[in-house]
Amino acid sequence: MVFPGKRKAIFVHGCFWHGHDCAKGKLPKSRPEYWIPKIEANKARDERVIDELKKLGWDVIVIWQCQTKSLPVTIENVVDFLGKRGVAVGDALSENELNEGN
Repeated sequence: MVFPGKRKAIFVHGCFWHGHDCAKGKLPKSRPEYWIPKIEANKARDERVIDELKKLGWDVIVIWQCQTKSLPVTIENVVDFLGKRGVAVGDALSENELNEGN
């Protein structure tokens, strides 16, 4: 997600595809000759893109798939990152939308 007026970007990374060090980020045992270079290239690209954005004066946050388990916490982190600390987490989504995430 890109917020040009705030010069902020939010990346939501799948743990497997972006090589996160969590249970969801584990590589398959089959075809390591394919998966290791693939995931390493993704990680290198992610690092390069984030570095480029930071050099241009952007703030960047990465939200990992495994961190989205708790929707209220994820929303609070995004709201904090965007600098709207006065907005309550419940204001971002209705109660029904919050419950659908559980």
